[in-house]
Amino acid sequence: MIHFSIIGAARKYSAEKENRRLDPKQNYFDFTGIECKQILKNRFIANKNQIESYYRTIFNIVEMIELNPFIDKKIYINILTSQLSRIEIMMLYYYGILEGNEKEKDLIERYAMLKDIDRENMIFPELMNLYDSQAFEN
Repeated sequence: MIHFSIIGAARKYSAEKENRRLDPKQNYFDFTGIECKQILKNRFIANKNQIESYYRTIFNIVEMIELNPFIDKKIYINILTSQLSRIEIMMLYYYGILEGNEKEKDLIERYAMLKDIDRENMIFPELMNLYDSQAFEN
């Protein structure tokens, strides 16, 4: 799964950055936002064929909900996000901050699609400030 691929890449990058042996038990990474985004970008590119259609489907559903003037959009977005696992929500968080995904990031924020994110197990919690706080609100 790409989430674990990101953890592995972050560990490897951290070890190379500090010019030391890779410690598979290391859980904390001291990266800049630019470094975090580069690691994410590389992992998403490496796994593009596996995840591209997944995100396209999610955001096509969100756009269909958004275009329907006769429904309560929040209710239907909540139904959609309730079907996502904690790791899928975390991957949505990473996906929205990648360059070129500004439209998706706007939808994530507008509909608070990250409200159920597992904050304790985030790889790069320092990137939360890249989102408006409404992305995490109930």
